[in-house]
Amino acid sequence: MTEFRTAQKKVERLIERVELKNGLTVELWDRSQEMYSRRWLARLAAKIAVPLEPSFFGDDQEALEELREEYGVTVEFNKEMQRLFVPEDELAQTLGAIAKDFRENTLKYLENSKFAGRFALKTLSELREKKRLDKLMGRG
Repeated sequence: MTEFRTAQKKVERLIERVELKNGLTVELWDRSQEMYSRRWLARLAAKIAVPLEPSFFGDDQEALEELREEYGVTVEFNKEMQRLFVPEDELAQTLGAIAKDFRENTLKYLENSKFAGRFALKTLSELREKKRLDKLMGRG
């Protein structure tokens, strides 16, 4: 397991990798940090690198190239879950409960065979909206 700890008592450690039925892999990361006086912000981050496949875009291969130009060959799904003011001696138990809730309530959604394609199209829509707004604001 990879772990990184800073002087501010922040943690970044890989807790678990979950292989999904659709071929994607979810990584669960502990990103907790001490707030004050042995009270922690218990934070769990879920990450999935979603490969950009031509089949997601049908005849619109320009859309694929637009995303690849901006993000490379994958786009990243991120979800953060947190609980505030967790006593230090309850941190591991709290992170375990957050991870359990995530596995029970979110993995079915992420395992759907259409998740990757839908996420890629959503990312494309968000990118185009950002570019449109940047242009309106004179930033693009």
